[in-house]
Amino acid sequence: MCPEREILSAYVDGELSKEETQAVNVHLKGCPHCARVVSRYRKVQGQLRDETIDAFFQESDIESIKHRIAIELKRYQRTPHPFWHRKVGIPWVAAAASFAFILGGIVSYALLRPKSLASMSFLESHPSLNVTINVKNMKQLLDILNSQQGIREITIQLPESPQFEFRSEPVFIRASEYNRSTFR
Repeated sequence: MCPEREILSAYVDGELSKEETQAVNVHLKGCPHCARVVSRYRKVQGQLRDETIDAFFQESDIESIKHRIAIELKRYQRTPHPFWHRKVGIPWVAAAASFAFILGGIVSYALLRPKSLASMSFLESHPSLNVTINVKNMKQLLDILNSQQGIREITIQLPESPQFEFRSEPVFIRASEYNRSTFR
């Protein structure tokens, strides 16, 4: 089985190991086809070493190659190419990524900033409103407190008769703020 042309080219260039070179030498002695290929590679290698590239090709060959390159270049420029197939320089990619990062920060700030600034300024500019509510039991008081959203301060006046036993400070919390482990 003949070796590939890349191996024969590497053999001519002296890029193979000693074992590979010996194997190719043995093969070349028995294969006239591969010997001709190696002979042509050596001829091209010798011409490239001895002469310049202009002397290697005839003038008409060089002009023909230039003409074919010009035709291919014009044809490439005439054909439309989709935007996603065009190459973009690294500075443009970096600029686009920076712009997206900054835009994301601005949008995040706009969506996540505190929205209660207007309501806070309203509460600070208006005086307190004192309302007296008589409640019969604790459940009624908690229902009233849970239904009110704008309450900032509550004063509870306890009855004068000793119906309560004080063990600690009373704590009123909303159900949404309740955590069992905090109040044990």
